[in-house]
Amino acid sequence: MFMTDAFVKLEVHFCGRKLQTRTTKVVHKTQNPPFNEIFILDLSNDKLPQVTLVFKVKNKGRVRETHIGQV
Repeated sequence: MFMTDAFVKLEVHFCGRKLQTRTTKVVHKTQNPPFNEIFILDLSNDKLPQVTLVFKVKNKGRVRETHIGQV
């Protein structure tokens, strides 16, 4: 059984440029981690059509982070 120390990194992009990055807490040793966190982003209404949110799921390793997936 594969257990991970997973976390999510949220990136906010505006017109291809990264504006903000937020990270959840690491959920240790689980196959189905719950990420019940809220992020408040300060964005103006006129920018919303050009904003892209990227969610990256990563595993926190001893030496480095490994990429699990993204949406």
